[in-house]
Amino acid sequence: MHNPLMLEGQVMPDPVDDRVARLEEENQELKHELLRLQQQVLAAKSEAARSVAKLRQTLKPLYDSMRLLFGEMDAIGGGEETPAVGSREQRVWESWKAKLGGMSAKFIDALLMHGELSVAQLRVAMQCRQQTVYDTASKLGKLGLLTKNGNKYSLKKL
Repeated sequence: MHNPLMLEGQVMPDPVDDRVARLEEENQELKHELLRLQQQVLAAKSEAARSVAKLRQTLKPLYDSMRLLFGEMDAIGGGEETPAVGSREQRVWESWKAKLGGMSAKFIDALLMHGELSVAQLRVAMQCRQQTVYDTASKLGKLGLLTKNGNKYSLKKL
């Protein structure tokens, strides 16, 4: 049986050649899309770098002032009432504050800063409600971290 197109001198396209041509065309389209996306990424990175540079320029005076201020405070000794940084006691309390966080850390900070405090004084120092002071004192008491002397709280001696 003869194909009528062949008798007329027309040859049918090979389906494999047509598929290869479509794949090559699709490959070219994907290469163009990849190039376009790479250019977009470069443009976004460039924009981000400009934004960071602008932010750095805006914040640099404040940063320099703070560095100067903290340098001066370090030179004076900082005037802290807490144990010297690096002392065993300070490291222990810092560890507890990190573990407990939140109001417990504020409670510990207040007692480290001021020593023995009443509930009213703790409420002011922690900037919270009176019930929060009681709840936090109960929590720290159960952990064995507080001493109560009359109506005042203090940290246990380590």
